[in-house]
Amino acid sequence: MAILKLLGKRPYFDGGKKTKNELANFENYLKNNRVSVLEDNTYTDSTKPFGTRMRGDYAVPTLFNGNFDAIAFQRNAQTIPGWSLFNGSSEDGSQSHLVDWLKIGVQEENTLEKGLIGSGYLDAIGYDENQPNYALRMGLGGAKQIVHNYFVMPEWGDLRFNLHAPYRNTGKLKVWLETQPETNSQGQPILGTGSHLLKEIDLAINPGNSLETYASDIDKIGFGRGGFETFHVDSNQLDRFRGQVAKLRFEVEGNTRVYLDDVFFKSNHLKFGNPSEARYNSEPPNFTNSNTTNLLIEKPQYVVSYDRSTLNPAWISWQVNKSWLGDLDRPATIFVGDPQLPEGWPKIDTSSYKNPQGYSLGFDQGHGIPSGDRTNHKKDNFATFLGTNLIPQSVDNNRFFGNSKDPAQASAWYNVEQLVRNLAQQGQEIYVVAGSYGTDWNSQKRSNAHPDEIARGYTNSEAFQQKGINIPGWTWKTLLIMDRPGQGIPDINQNTKVYTFLTPNKTEPFANWPLTGQPIPHPFNEIQAELGLTATLPDIQNAVEWRNPATWQLTIKQLEKLIDGRGGRKINFLSSLPDNIRTYLKDQLYPII
Repeated sequence: MAILKLLGKRPYFDGGKKTKNELANFENYLKNNRVSVLEDNTYTDSTKPFGTRMRGDYAVPTLFNGNFDAIAFQRNAQTIPGWSLFNGSSEDGSQSHLVDWLKIGVQEENTLEKGLIGSGYLDAIGYDENQPNYALRMGLGGAKQIVHNYFVMPEWGDLRFNLHAPYRNTGKLKVWLETQPETNSQGQPILGTGSHLLKEIDLAINPGNSLETYASDIDKIGFGRGGFETFHVDSNQLDRFRGQVAKLRFEVEGNTRVYLDDVFFKSNHLKFGNPSEARYNSEPPNFTNSNTTNLLIEKPQYVVSYDRSTLNPAWISWQVNKSWLGDLDRPATIFVGDPQLPEGWPKIDTSSYKNPQGYSLGFDQGHGIPSGDRTNHKKDNFATFLGTNLIPQSVDNNRFFGNSKDPAQASAWYNVEQLVRNLAQQGQEIYVVAGSYGTDWNSQKRSNAHPDEIARGYTNSEAFQQKGINIPGWTWKTLLIMDRPGQGIPDINQNTKVYTFLTPNKTEPFANWPLTGQPIPHPFNEIQAELGLTATLPDIQNAVEWRNPATWQLTIKQLEKLIDGRGGRKINFLSSLPDNIRTYLKDQLYPII
């Protein structure tokens, strides 16, 4: 299907608009002044009513080929769709620079990290060599620069791209946005005002790999030596260009080679929806900022909606597959303020959870996305130790109490975290959204289950209240289980599994609760109306049941009913799915397998 979209100069001359006849040869005018997106047509599976190997996860207001796969067959003599019109050298836009990920692994197997194959990356993502995934080779033996054709800057979302940089040779990757230049008082363009350097990555420098260097490590190559690593251009750099027609340019300087792929807007962790339609807003958190309770912060490792009124994340969303998991040991539990928070927003860190003498106030520093879901590289792991990923969490709703391999000796929340990683290790891909609900300012015992904490007294909940840090009454988590990495919306149907959990953020009912006997009423009965439960749930019989995730399972629809409207946020999970599939999945309560 030929699509014609005209971008570029309008038929205005000295402030006046000319008619078609006044333009003389109209066809010559179009040829010389407008750009056709006919060049940008992309490959679509004819059996499906939507693009299947194009544009990635999200649509923008014009065709955008960010994953270099919008070709039916690689033809070296042809240019790359979407990147074909504005490259200085015709060779830079040639399909000859597209390389299948499997071939990249073979070609770079002698590098320090053994390439995509030797590092285990392709196995971790379940790469299917029968469905080639192309990346763009840049630098030595590849394109020196690549420019995407004109597109319209989307209304929200970071710019993201994946980079594989197997060499530590001297060199830099630069990302530029090209817009219409500013004009002076005479209406003449001001030289240099249309080119905006968005990001510069020094390809020779490895990260410092410490919490202290987290902010300066963001634009250094970490996991990208052995796999594809995601980098972001933050919304605070992009918001002034929203709605403008622009071009995007990547260029490589120096004696090195890199591979570029998956250039898109909006985080991959939001592939199936932005639950509260959160947005980034650079204003201070006051009454003029409509996102004070719903501030979107996108990171390569996860996405947060942050709530200034509670100093808790409203929700955190992230992807888990084998490529995120490794063998890193957990570092000391020290959190730092999130450098991505706009100016004027308070930054929570470990000191916020301690008294003036440096002692704990009785609650764990609870992760939203757990450290254990990011163990492939220290850079990714340290990203989980930021104050925007932190809540006061009860010891009994967070840890294991003895043998970590025995579910009966661990909290239900811990067991859910293990469930996610076990599914990922089996080759599946999980999309997780987690958050908290309610407020409980009552002092409580630090623990009734952990042998090292039972005798350590009570929490200082009043101190949290004075600091303005909300103590949630409940924690929740919802999981979407994909059969394998890389699947998307077309792969979801009524057989797709979803699990949702809501656990009480408090100590267990009894100290040294026996594994059999001593039943108690189910805490869900206290919020029966809020959940929309039609019947009272039976008693929880013992500690084994309390620690079983199935005891705290509910539907997505019930969770939405509970948390919808809190902080002024309208909640809609899986909002990117077709209505019929989304509605069906929200009503399901699947047994945990």
